[in-house]
Amino acid sequence: MVFSGSGPSVWYQRRRLLARTHSTDATLAHNPPAGAVQRGKDATVAARRKMTITGEGSRSASRWWCCSQKAPNHHQLARDSRKRTRHRTTHKRRESAMKRTKTAATTTTARMEGTVVPSILELPPTDSCSHTSFNYKFYRYQYLRPVAILYIALAVILANVSAFEPDFVYPLENVTVAKGRDATFTCVVNNLGGYRVSGEATPARVAWIKADAKAILAIHEHVITNNGRLSVTHNDYNTWTLVIRNVKMEDRGVYMCQVNTDPMKMQTAFLEVVIPPDIIYEETSGDMMVPEGGSAKLICKARGYPKPKIVWRREDGREIIARNGTHGKMKATIVEGEMLSLTKVTRSEMGAYMCIASNGVPPSVSKRLKLQVHCK
Repeated sequence: MVFSGSGPSVWYQRRRLLARTHSTDATLAHNPPAGAVQRGKDATVAARRKMTITGEGSRSASRWWCCSQKAPNHHQLARDSRKRTRHRTTHKRRESAMKRTKTAATTTTARMEGTVVPSILELPPTDSCSHTSFNYKFYRYQYLRPVAILYIALAVILANVSAFEPDFVYPLENVTVAKGRDATFTCVVNNLGGYRVSGEATPARVAWIKADAKAILAIHEHVITNNGRLSVTHNDYNTWTLVIRNVKMEDRGVYMCQVNTDPMKMQTAFLEVVIPPDIIYEETSGDMMVPEGGSAKLICKARGYPKPKIVWRREDGREIIARNGTHGKMKATIVEGEMLSLTKVTRSEMGAYMCIASNGVPPSVSKRLKLQVHCK
């Protein structure tokens, strides 16, 4: 038999013929054809030809074919081809990625100011592409490991340092309070419990000091000075409070919140004590009577801190007439100064005058003075 062409069809025809031949041999061995005489090789060949022509043994050939080997599947062949193509493409991509990773690792090493990347970044052998011999994702980010380790170590060091270094959270604020009121200073210190003073087993403590007098007022929660108006409180966390009750003028000055670290840490604030104005009646004029055309000097003095400012005004809201030799006559509703001078007084200037003292600390105070003018 002559086979034309090439490829799977020719291969299939050959295999089918071979299967028929084997099937015929097996049939002849067990069931010789009727009338056939065993004459050696010629009889067997003749019988084989007869069975091939008549189609006998085709069923045996088919059974032999199914049980021994299946015919090639063209779809399977295509899938195998695509699989091999993907395998080659993946291999090329991995080699390209490994080259890029090596370049990035070299650049990172150059930028790390003398830090040498560990030898783990060296490329592994690329003779095999199996997933078991090389983990591509793991290797891809290997050059980041030294950087991450450095950052973690730095964070741990900073955390430990900050945990043992006390630090002020807020600045100590200045306080202004009126005399007789209470003043409060608040000092907030973090990380005080874990700090130990060098050479000592006791932890660091917060102390209150009056800086201008160089006097220690309190340490931690214990008041050192004999001033019974002072007290110290602590909220068991990070806040210390100094309270001065019934403030007096001698309490004015600079106060310090100090932590006995090495070197020492401190904050300062100023306590300003103010006093509202008060009229000094002993030194202030009272009601006055002057002749018409005469002169009058009204005096008003006040105490307080800061020094009070004194102004004059008429109770009825009319203008005050002030005369002098150089500027002539001047009219104003308000005149500043402790002394109000009136010259050539007329009956129109007769009435009540108000002396008002103020220094920005409430309340303002005033005194009423009455001026009478009589005819000569």
